[in-house]
Amino acid sequence: MISKQEALKRINVTHGSFISSTDVEAWGCFVTDDMSWDGRLNQRILDVAGEEFDEYTLDNVIQPKSGNVYCLPAFSAPVDRVFLGILPKWRDGLFDEEKLLTHCYKNLMASLAEHKTESIAIPALGSGQRSFPRRRVARLIMNIIMQNMPETLKTIKIVCKDDLSFSAYKERL
Repeated sequence: MISKQEALKRINVTHGSFISSTDVEAWGCFVTDDMSWDGRLNQRILDVAGEEFDEYTLDNVIQPKSGNVYCLPAFSAPVDRVFLGILPKWRDGLFDEEKLLTHCYKNLMASLAEHKTESIAIPALGSGQRSFPRRRVARLIMNIIMQNMPETLKTIKIVCKDDLSFSAYKERL
């Protein structure tokens, strides 16, 4: 692992379209353990990666559990691979959602190291489908990334779709 100061230099919080993040070698995306690709962003990822990606995912991601992370080929997406994280739906924080979110992001960092990934874009959680509280999740995610960033990772781009998310994640830097 690298120092917190070095990790901060490698984190890039941006505002814009996640799908436009083509200057990285991987995308990170998140679904629930029922493998529902709810939300506009996940639908766009499926559209861009293509039917082969969807079929491959259904054939190879067996009995996913919250916290698991899978490295998948990107097929038609403009990146080399997609890291698929399994997250719980937020239910008031009383059902280990923070613990499972922490587990998922730690596994994501470990998987990035295992696959020697140098750059990844991930969407900012807390602004969409899963109802995670924005500031709470931004604090948690940024801490996990800074404490677990592998040496191989040179850039992690957190893409925020709205001003409130951008503000919450920038504030954590």
